[in-house]
Amino acid sequence: MKKIVILSLIFFILFISLSTRANSISINDSKGEISYKAGNLYFGKKDYSKAIKLYKRALLEKYENNDIYYKLSICYKEVKKYIESMHCITKAILLLESKVDRLNI
Repeated sequence: MKKIVILSLIFFILFISLSTRANSISINDSKGEISYKAGNLYFGKKDYSKAIKLYKRALLEKYENNDIYYKLSICYKEVKKYIESMHCITKAILLLESKVDRLNI
């Protein structure tokens, strides 16, 4: 239970830090990063179906991080695709745990 609380706090901190970053698209961004940032714009507008498509495109373009899976989980939950939501949050936790392990926290 304690591990879940700690991971939840880490997710919250990461989400706040990533949300405060500008979603401006740079000429140096990869295709995957552009799809991710566009997904964030639709996520912010609560257009979850479009956000899902863009986040999935980012993953297909080899741009993978725990935030994409976290936000995909929320999007799927909002469109009532609960199994997909659980799959994505599990993947997000696994990626975050591997980051924590690499940092030796």
